[in-house]
Formats: sequence, C-alpha cells, structure tokens
Amino acid sequence: MGKIETVAKYINDFLKDKSPEAADKFRAKGVDKQYSAIMAWRRKLRQEAQTPESAEAIVDYIKQARVLISNAAELSADELARITLQVDQLREYLDEYKESQRMRKISELERRQEEIARQLRELRGEEPNLFNSL
Repeated sequence: MGKIETVAKYINDFLKDKSPEAADKFRAKGVDKQYSAIMAWRRKLRQEAQTPESAEAIVDYIKQARVLISNAAELSADELARITLQVDQLREYLDEYKESQRMRKISELERRQEEIARQLRELRGEEPNLFNSL
C-alpha cells in the first residue's frame, strides 16, 4: 500500500479527535507529512496496545510463551539456545528490577526518616525554626 492509499485509509481515524481547524490544517499539509504523522500515530497505538498495565498482563504474556513453545513442531538446539538466552536475560532483568525497587524504597524510607527526625528536633526545640527566632 502506497503513501496515498495509507493516508486515505487512516486519515478519518487519525483526525476524529481533532478540532475542525486542526483537521483542516493537517489536510493542507503534503502527503509525505500526512503519511509520516499517521504512521507515527499508528506506531504509538500499537505500542500502547502492547504495553501491559499490570502484573497479571505480564504473567499472561509469559504463559503465552509457554503455549508457543509447546505448540512448536520442533525446535533446534540453536533455537532452544536463543530462547534460553532470552529467558536468562529476563531473569537477570527481573533481579536488577527488584534490586532497583529495593534501593528506591530504602531511599524513600531514609528521606522520610530524616524528615521525621527534623520534625522531632523542631518539636523538642532542639533545632531553630522560623518561629523560634521571633
């Protein structure tokens, strides 16, 4: 499908949430610019559709991988090695993610601890504040 056909096919969906002025302005652009904008919009839609929004969605994707593997007619040693590499990299990523989450939580708790300590010193009169100096 060429640029003109692609623009013709998707332009109405692309413009449906736009104001009449924005639609007119878009239609005044050349086909190349229209095509680029529509293709970027379509990529964004596909990416949003593929982005899991919960842990359950991620688990479903992993379960789908199991089904794909079990439905494969036969996997060569090379193909199994490639799959194993991806699984190992996923496990490493999950470990790094958990560590990152743990460190983020520690930082947040330390920040809150410092804030609580500062408030305690202030309440005990151990730290000058704006009102004590008046």
